[in-house]
Amino acid sequence: MKTIWKYPLEGTSREYNFWMPKDVKVLCIQCQSTVSTFGNTYEKPTLWVLVENVTEIIERKFRLITTGEWFDDSDLQYIGTFQGESGAFVGHIFEVVIGLPDKFMEKL
Repeated sequence: MKTIWKYPLEGTSREYNFWMPKDVKVLCIQCQSTVSTFGNTYEKPTLWVLVENVTEIIERKFRLITTGEWFDDSDLQYIGTFQGESGAFVGHIFEVVIGLPDKFMEKL
């Protein structure tokens, strides 16, 4: 059996740490409309992953890069691009892969 979990990228940080099962497959990053407690609708970037087995839980780190920003990608694996604010904002999500074992990297 499989299931899909979601991880909202909340706050104003550009670094996101999530605890998730070790063998998940990242499916996509998209904005999901959310209603605030005040009734306002806003878009929240959300990462969706495919979970097959929940065995070992590990911390995985993701980084937001904006269009036009210079960055070092030597320890980053591209996940996807999303648009928010009706296309006025474009973000690119990368996973920080430094220190991950080669066996794990083959699944990305």
